[in-house]
Amino acid sequence: FRSIEDAGEELLAIYHSHPRSPAYPSPTDRREAHWPNAAYLLVSLRDARAALPEMYAYRITDRDAVRQIELVAD
Repeated sequence: FRSIEDAGEELLAIYHSHPRSPAYPSPTDRREAHWPNAAYLLVSLRDARAALPEMYAYRITDRDAVRQIELVAD
């Protein structure tokens, strides 16, 4: 993260998957969300039959402040 700042860049998003649970921030995700300006992109792989995985993005400003943000495909 220091090298990102040193280069004058910013952290835009953090992503990870939830193999067996919904694409929603878990209590652990909320507790470990230390970058309130970054989007948290969560991908759920719980439905192997789905054509596309479940994917949502959120802003997490503290443990109780989770706000879904829109994903736009280009």
